[in-house]
Amino acid sequence: MNLLPPYNFLKIGPASSGIIYRVEIFYPPYLYSSTPRPNIISLQTSPINENRIPVSYGQEVTMVIQVKSDGGNQPVLKACIIHHGFITHSQNFSQRYVYLEITNFWADSSAADQYILTIKLPPNPTIISPGPSYIYVFNGDAPPVSGVQVLLQQAA
Repeated sequence: MNLLPPYNFLKIGPASSGIIYRVEIFYPPYLYSSTPRPNIISLQTSPINENRIPVSYGQEVTMVIQVKSDGGNQPVLKACIIHHGFITHSQNFSQRYVYLEITNFWADSSAADQYILTIKLPPNPTIISPGPSYIYVFNGDAPPVSGVQVLLQQAA
C-alpha cells in the first residue's frame, strides 16, 4: 500500500491467481472526522503540488494553511514529513515518518481561517533520507486535506 497526498491509500497488485490485477483506494475512517482538516495553501510562497519544492536539512520553512473555524477554537496543529521509500515484494524499504517542530504559529490577518506556520526540517540524512517526501499538517487527530511534495536535499 502507498500513502497518497490526500492521506488515503493506494493498493496495486495481482489477485491470488496471479493474472488478474487490481487497483484499490482505501479511505480510512479518520478521513470522515468532524474535526476541521487543514489545507496547505503554500510553502515558502510556492503554490503546492505544481512541482516538488526544494528544501534543505535543518531549514526553517514557512507555510500558509487554512483550517475552518471550530467554534472559535484555535486549531491544535502538528506537522510531519514522510519519505515513502520504495516497495518491492511487499516490503517497504526506507520509509520514514518524522514529526517536525513548529517553531512559530500565528493567525493570518489577511484571510479568515488562515494561519502561518514556521516549521523546522530534520537536521541531517540520518533522520530521513534525501529525495522526494511529503509534508503534512494535522489539526489534532484530523489529517490534512492534502500534503505538499518537497525535494529534501543537502544545503548548497
